[in-house]
Amino acid sequence: ILEDYNIKVELTATTRGGFQRYHFPKTESAQILFDSKSTEEEPSTIIDAAINKVSDIELEGYVQREGGEGNEYTVHFGALLNRPLTSLGGVKGTTILNNTNEIKVTEDLDVGTFLKFDVNDDQTVLMQTAISYVSIDQARLNLITEMDDFDWSFDAAHNNARKVWNDLLGRIKVGKIKIPRALRAAVTLIESKDKQNLIVNDFIIYNGIIYNKQTHKQNHDCR
Repeated sequence: ILEDYNIKVELTATTRGGFQRYHFPKTESAQILFDSKSTEEEPSTIIDAAINKVSDIELEGYVQREGGEGNEYTVHFGALLNRPLTSLGGVKGTTILNNTNEIKVTEDLDVGTFLKFDVNDDQTVLMQTAISYVSIDQARLNLITEMDDFDWSFDAAHNNARKVWNDLLGRIKVGKIKIPRALRAAVTLIESKDKQNLIVNDFIIYNGIIYNKQTHKQNHDCR
């Protein structure tokens, strides 16, 4: 529940898609925000981004980012709604755009769009989305392939996601791992700067391998 707005939001997912169900209070101006500035990894900067209104029930777009030196990639997306929106607005840097069909930037600015709905008669809005690192057409194909079977049933998509996760988790086998005595005796865990590896007294755990902190020699492979 988004308590400040009294909006109930439910989310579920497929491999490349997302299914969202919103329950709004009665209003003529319910809104859903697409925030294209939010990133998949940090730090990153926007090189190019666009969001287009295809119809009153469909959006498409992309975000091209640089996520580090030489690491450029583009995320394409498609989105479908179960009901027509009443208008589309956008954010471009510090500028608010109203009643537009396209939002585009070619530099690292805040960028997004907000979808408006009249929910006085029906307070539920459903939205399906999918992504692709290949193209918008591929994102649209992913959306059709992964969502059509649910026939706009959020509960069916949610139950499917639970089944998929249970099947995957059911493949995991739990066993014993041999850990060096010196490591078992260590009681001080200090998180290292990059937050991916641990320093344990005189040992460093890096990518699942234990090294002596002083000599940097491999001590034990616990992968």
